[in-house]
Amino acid sequence: MENKLYTKDEVKTFILQGRVMLLAGSPRALEGLPAGKWIAGSTVYFIDKVGLKDEERIFVYDFTNIAKDVFLEVFDENNINKIAFNSFETGFTLLTIPMDTLVLENFSKNSLSYDGIFDYPVAGFVAGVDIEKIGVEKSVVVSGMDGKLLYDKAAVMHVKLSNDYYVHSEILNFDEIEPDSPEIVFPKTSYVQSSCLIDGKQGNIANLFGTLPFERQKLVQNQCGALINRESVLINSLKKEVQFYAPIVAGEKYRLGRKRENYIDGFNKKLNTKNNVLLCLSCIIYYLHGDFEGKKFSYNCIITYGEIAYQLLNKTVVTVEVEKI
Repeated sequence: MENKLYTKDEVKTFILQGRVMLLAGSPRALEGLPAGKWIAGSTVYFIDKVGLKDEERIFVYDFTNIAKDVFLEVFDENNINKIAFNSFETGFTLLTIPMDTLVLENFSKNSLSYDGIFDYPVAGFVAGVDIEKIGVEKSVVVSGMDGKLLYDKAAVMHVKLSNDYYVHSEILNFDEIEPDSPEIVFPKTSYVQSSCLIDGKQGNIANLFGTLPFERQKLVQNQCGALINRESVLINSLKKEVQFYAPIVAGEKYRLGRKRENYIDGFNKKLNTKNNVLLCLSCIIYYLHGDFEGKKFSYNCIITYGEIAYQLLNKTVVTVEVEKI
């Protein structure tokens, strides 16, 4: 079954057929779906042959042909640290979390220290709404346990595969570390940062960003070969603070980032080299800054307000890939 947008009636039929799915659509589109083996999160931005906004249809990732079993759970900020407790030994865990919630704050700041988080692949996305409706409409996630819209909880689905499959998650980044940029270390874990060490000397990140053009006002970290972006949301020159889309981690080493290539070309080149992608999630920053709307693509995916691969990411493409052993 092709991963793409379908009508709501088509998705209802898929659910009643017992298909195992990750869904995405507007809050209105996701409302009233029957219970089943699925979870969902809200967004209205997609790539379905072209970049587009759609509030009526629902995007479907289907895992039915390889899933041997599924287990659904719902978590809040008090127990999201137990997300990996029921993961299958052969399989992966998917989750969706609404933006601007306590459960997302807990996950974003602490997920790398959760028990068992690295035992099996964990991937997913932050649910959002139409950019023009931020502050007016709430993002939602939904669990196939009962089909109810959830505004402040995370929906989780553990998928079991047979022993002859190997599954892994990959982080794709179309930016790079600026050569010869300073090493920057922060004293606290937070979405908002001010004082920091710049090449070992006391400094301020807002002052540093104030000297840079917009496209370089970002930080990049190398985590075991994967480049992790921390894109700035707002620079407050009066308070000398910078707000980021994902939290900066205390004691970690960051450097300045720069745009490496045309985002559309980079997306198509990277995905065209892959043959066994189960799921692909792309950040809305790429969609906006790369002018994705109306452009042609070689791979379909959901556009999200934050990507998850064990931790909260931003300005990233996350894939879940499976191979036969």
